[in-house]
Amino acid sequence: MSAVPAKNKNLLFAIAGVVVLALMVVWFSGSDEPVGEMVPTVEVAAVQVTGVPLPSFVNELGDVAVGMEAPGVSGVSFTGEEVSVVPGEGSAYVLGFFAHWCPHCQRELPGLSEWMMFNDQPANVEVVAVSTAVNDGAPNYPPSAWFREVGWTAEVLVDSEAMDVADAFGLSSYPFFVLVGADGKVVARVSGEIGIPVWERLLEAAARG
Repeated sequence: MSAVPAKNKNLLFAIAGVVVLALMVVWFSGSDEPVGEMVPTVEVAAVQVTGVPLPSFVNELGDVAVGMEAPGVSGVSFTGEEVSVVPGEGSAYVLGFFAHWCPHCQRELPGLSEWMMFNDQPANVEVVAVSTAVNDGAPNYPPSAWFREVGWTAEVLVDSEAMDVADAFGLSSYPFFVLVGADGKVVARVSGEIGIPVWERLLEAAARG
């Protein structure tokens, strides 16, 4: 058997060292995911609500909340970044409330996400999804993974465990949408699966309001 040249031995040792280092990284990370993709997430968080809460939603016809001043809310996203809804300061809002375990929300969110990826909302309208009614024992948990999987690109506000944001806007069923005009007043509230044509009309109504 011929001897292995010294330079080849050094190369083999270097390769072996890289392999061992890679195995140590996987072992200590406790995950098969690349370390760079492991981002801490927040599923529920404290929120601050200002102003007067809206009455509970009954139906679109004769909704008593239309024309009322919308409450303001502030909290965080799934990744802990600050998210605020401040009505009456120049921006209109379309707020969409979604529960991860709700079959209607599970059908609605992917379609809206696709629309958001390929279309622009009106310039003065901010779209904010509210992840609410979080239940770690219910299907499709955690909501952070669900929103990521469907490709949602707009802001997401994480509601509190007590659902303070949902209560402030009068949510009574899922999904739930609230339109707030640039003047800070409620333009409309809609509940149930709406589909893309109605979604586009809601954005236009918010922009006009």
